[in-house]
Amino acid sequence: MVEDRIDEHAERIEQLLRDVHYQLIRLSRHELRDEGITPPRFHTLYFIVRHGPIDMGTMHTQMHLSRSSLTSLVDGLVDDGLIRRERSSEDRRRVVLHPTQAGVELLERLRLTRCRHLQRALDRLEARSAECVVDSLQLIVEELRKRTETEVP
Repeated sequence: MVEDRIDEHAERIEQLLRDVHYQLIRLSRHELRDEGITPPRFHTLYFIVRHGPIDMGTMHTQMHLSRSSLTSLVDGLVDDGLIRRERSSEDRRRVVLHPTQAGVELLERLRLTRCRHLQRALDRLEARSAECVVDSLQLIVEELRKRTETEVP
């Protein structure tokens, strides 16, 4: 259900979170390019490492990607040895994706690059301010997760 009135803070936070994400992608684009991975492939790999093993149907639903786009992204990650496909032993129609060690290691290198860029920005904040940002974001994530569990099929 969409409410008619949206608080200005909600709009500003949503915009700022998108801006942070966009700037981190821009700052880490050289590392992504050096590793031969595009931002969409990075996000797909991240999702598989974080939530895997995971089946294609669940990924399609949770990532809100078309089946053809997801298949294309997965094909590239498989070809590069970053993930592997496996047929489910219970249901041969079900394809389960697993990260490989190479995929986990690549994701960790890229994640650390993003964290270093973020750290440089956070260095301008006082320690208590940074803690407040973390605490606030954690509460927001928890509330959104609760809503997802009750509202998303």
